[in-house]
Order: sequence, then C-alpha cells, then structure tokens
Amino acid sequence: QVLELGCGCGLTSVLLAHAGHQVTAVDIDAAAVANTRSNAERNRVSLRALVSDWDRELGPDERFDFIAMNPPFLREEPPAFRAALYAGSDLAILQAGLHAARRRLASKGRVVILTSDRTGREPFLESVRLEGLRVITTKQDRRWFDTYFTDVLEAA
Repeated sequence: QVLELGCGCGLTSVLLAHAGHQVTAVDIDAAAVANTRSNAERNRVSLRALVSDWDRELGPDERFDFIAMNPPFLREEPPAFRAALYAGSDLAILQAGLHAARRRLASKGRVVILTSDRTGREPFLESVRLEGLRVITTKQDRRWFDTYFTDVLEAA
C-alpha cells in the first residue's frame, strides 16, 4: 500500500502504480488530482486519486507501507506557484504534512520526502523529530542554485 501526499500531476504515483503498487494519491488542489487521474489513464495504470487536505479524506484506519512526499518546502514566499511551494515561514504546512504521514504510516513503513536547503535543514530535522519520525538515509543533490535532500524516514 502506497500513499503520495501532495501528488501534483501524479508522476510519482503513476510510476509507483506502473511498478505494481496499490497507490492512493492525494492533493488539496482539484486540478492536480484531475491531472493525476488523466496521467494514470494515459499510462494505463490504476490508482485512487482524491482531493484532500493531506490525509483528511482517507478512512480512519487506512495505513500505508510507503509514503511519498514532495511537499511545499520553501520558507520564503515564492513569486509563483505559492500553494505548491510555500511551507510558511514557520514550516507549518510542511509540519502538517509530516503529521499526516506519521498518522498514516504502517508499522515498519517508510516515508520518502524531498526538501531543499532553503527549507532549513535543522528546522526540517526538528519537525521530523516532533512528529515521532527519524531519518534513516539521506541523499543530497545540487541542482542549479539549490541543494535538495531526499530523506527516508521511519517511526522513531
């Protein structure tokens, strides 16, 4: 069972469904969910896509073995794509996403999350700790003017 929190156009969800996983994709933006459904149909894969503020529209007992997240992670307000990128100066939106991930994580499950050096590494790690999660691996990539972190998390 796989959950993508903040699926956007559904690229990750479609790839995971193509690999044979049962995927649930959620996004707060109805247009993003429509794009996810369309991309799944074009690629002939089956997945469930829901308009939801993080995990609010999921059943109360739904848990997932794998959760993918590319959440809003910028602490400064960007000029465009605000809702997709802006996590709030206090990272409140990112924190809410981590909270949803922890709530939906199955026993021995994993969360994979992408953030940037503009998130602030220490505040991000503190958010992870506050949600009862811990980083088990990190991959760091330099692209253009940013450093991106792909972290694998598990329950602490």
